[in-house]
Amino acid sequence: MTSYQFDESNIQPYFKGLSHTQLVEIVSHFHNKDLTLSKIIENYNLGQATFAQFLKLLPPLLLSDKSCAECVVLPLIRHIKRGKLSGAFCPSCEKVVLSDVEVHKKFFPESSHKNKKSKTKQLSSIKIISISKAKYESLDIDVKLFLHYLIDKGISKDYTVINGKNLSTDVLVPNVRYQEYLMTTLGAEGYYPHEVNINIDPEIAHWYFKSGTLFPFHLDEKFVLWRKIAVQEVVEIFFGTLESKGLITDQGAAVVPIMEDLIRIYSVGQLINLVWQSFNSWYNKYLKKSSDKMHIANMIIYTCQNRGEYKKQRCQKVLCYDRPETYPQSELSKYLFNDVLKIGDKGFTKIPCPSELYSNPNIVVQSRTITFN
Repeated sequence: MTSYQFDESNIQPYFKGLSHTQLVEIVSHFHNKDLTLSKIIENYNLGQATFAQFLKLLPPLLLSDKSCAECVVLPLIRHIKRGKLSGAFCPSCEKVVLSDVEVHKKFFPESSHKNKKSKTKQLSSIKIISISKAKYESLDIDVKLFLHYLIDKGISKDYTVINGKNLSTDVLVPNVRYQEYLMTTLGAEGYYPHEVNINIDPEIAHWYFKSGTLFPFHLDEKFVLWRKIAVQEVVEIFFGTLESKGLITDQGAAVVPIMEDLIRIYSVGQLINLVWQSFNSWYNKYLKKSSDKMHIANMIIYTCQNRGEYKKQRCQKVLCYDRPETYPQSELSKYLFNDVLKIGDKGFTKIPCPSELYSNPNIVVQSRTITFN
C-alpha cells in the first residue's frame, strides 16, 4: 500500500475520529479503485456523500521530500479524480513544485508503467446495471446520447449487454463532473464506463441500429445536444486550468449556468479565449496576494461573463482559440459532432445554431416520437 502523508490542518470533520492509518487506507482504496465509493463509506462508517462531495472532502496530500525553494514550505497535492492527482504546489505562493505527471509516477508507479496485472485488477470489479424500455424513455436527451454511444461501441452480438471492457479507456466524456452525472443517472455512481456492464432491453438496441441514423430524434433536440456538449467542453477546460495550478474550485455551481448563457453568443473556441483572458488576469493578481484563494473560481467565471457581455454590447470580435493539446476532444464529443450531427469542427468553431443543422444535407430529419413495438 502506498504511504500517504496529509496536511493535518486540511482534514475535514467528515473524517473525525479516524486514525492516520485509516485515512491512508481510504485514499488507497479510492485511487486503486478496488472498492466502490459506497463500500468505502460503509466500511469506515462515514456519512453519506456524492462522488463529487467525497472528492472535495478528501484531505490534500503532503509532498514531504521536496519543498518550495522560495517559501520553504511543503507542497500540497489535490485529488482530481480516482487514480489522478494534481501537481504538487506551494500553499503559500502557489508555484508548482512537481508536475502532475511526476506526482503520478511517484504515487502510482504501477499505473505509470502500464502493468498489465494492474489493469486486470482495476477491471476485475465490474458493476452490473440494467436499462429497461421504461428507464430509457425517462432519461434526459444527453444521457440517451451517452447510452447510444455505449451501445454503438460496446453492445454484444445478441443486443442484450453493453460490455464495458469493449469501450475505450481514452477520454470518453468532456469532463469528470459530467461523467459522474451520466454514470450516476444510469445507476453506476463512482464507476467509469469501462468498469460497468449494462444489461439492456434488446429492443432498444435493435431500434437504434435499424433507425437509419445514429441518433433518431428531431433536429431541434440535436441542437439542444450541441449546446449541452459544447458547454461541457468549455467547463472541462475551465476547471482543468484552475486545478492544474492547484486552485480551489469549490464555488463551481455558477460555472455551468454562466457558460449556458455565453454559449448562445459564442462558440467553444471563443469561450476558451474568454476563459484564458479571465484566468490570466486574476491569476496574476492572485500571485501578488490581491485575491482571496477561496473565491478565485468565482472571480474568474464572473470576469469571463462580464468580458463576454462587454464585447457583445460593443460588437467587439472575440477570436476563436484552438483546442488545447492538454484537453483532447472526448469520444462522446467526436461521436456527436462527427457521426450524429455530421458537422465536424464546426461543433467547436461555430456558435450552436439550428440553421447549421437544417442546412446540412447529411442530416436526416426524424420524428420526435419514440415507439417500441
